[in-house]
Amino acid sequence: AGARLSALRDGPRIYLNATNLATGNMFFFVAGKALAPGEDAGETMGEHESGTANASNYPISLAVAASSAFPPVFPPLRLNADIYPNSLSEYATLSDGGIYDNLGVNPLMRARRNPVDVCFVSDGGKPFAVSPHPTESGTIVLKEAINIMMEQVRGLQFARLQLS
Repeated sequence: AGARLSALRDGPRIYLNATNLATGNMFFFVAGKALAPGEDAGETMGEHESGTANASNYPISLAVAASSAFPPVFPPLRLNADIYPNSLSEYATLSDGGIYDNLGVNPLMRARRNPVDVCFVSDGGKPFAVSPHPTESGTIVLKEAINIMMEQVRGLQFARLQLS
């Protein structure tokens, strides 16, 4: 069965982000100490749009698997209503969190009421590079278009963090 999210209760606050392919929303697993006095330190999972559910007994390994289920390499993780009853669809279909937020900073940007003194962001994405021999091939053009969109989103996220 493995360790549960409740095992992280006394550690630093951790957010494992996934993308719910059924709703297009960020889906999160949260555990660890509260960031501010009065904040609930319980383990939760869910979406801001549909609400959260208790995640104390949810396996850490499955939360990590959901947050890193990079398509098409790994299949999405399915959460049925008995595990996540707040789903806006029949069940949640969780895939790589980077689809929604490749830098993983969305929870920080939503936490304005709980100021954060220090935040380390590791950008694991590949920087965009000028192609000396551009192509007009359909699949490669699509790949490059996606890379350009991801680069723009990354830049906007960094700019927003610096303004916070």
